[in-house]
Amino acid sequence: ALITAPGSDGERDFKHELENNVFGYKIEVDSYLTQIQGKDADVAILKQLSLIEELHKPYDLVAIVRGGGSQLDFSAFDTFDLGLKIARFKTPIITGIGHERNVSIADLMSFSTLKTPTKAASFIVEYNANFERSIESFKSTLLSVTDDVIRLSKNNIDRKTLALKNASLIYLKDKQSSLNEMAITIKHLNPDNVLA
Repeated sequence: ALITAPGSDGERDFKHELENNVFGYKIEVDSYLTQIQGKDADVAILKQLSLIEELHKPYDLVAIVRGGGSQLDFSAFDTFDLGLKIARFKTPIITGIGHERNVSIADLMSFSTLKTPTKAASFIVEYNANFERSIESFKSTLLSVTDDVIRLSKNNIDRKTLALKNASLIYLKDKQSSLNEMAITIKHLNPDNVLA
């Protein structure tokens, strides 16, 4: 979810960075356009955050972005109510609302603070790239461990098969020997042999 001013450079920069990422990720963005500077801008931003909560959409994060400006333009991001809402928001919120010299209460309460809309979008792309790398690493580890388990299990089965085969041969030889002894005994007890 993106909260920003309609038609702003911040909105364009943010979306451009996401759409043209080097990894080719397709990142879906729902825009919640509102006033983000001037009188009652904090109330307008709070309304958008409340709307996002009411919609119950499963967003991965909320980005609040705007370009730089004078310190007075950032007063909406220094209110107690907005800071509290950001701190308590269930979905992580990132901010990209100013330049290096601007730090607001909203920045301090957010999940991550980036200085520009472009950097906020880059953060999202890099976050996804790191996640993809961790999944690939996990996949590689899983395949390696699986190969080891299969190899060890195959060796164990081969060993048990050989032991069963050897035990069966010994058992059969033992029974054959017993049968041979019984055949000799029966031959000796044959009445013809006894009478002879």
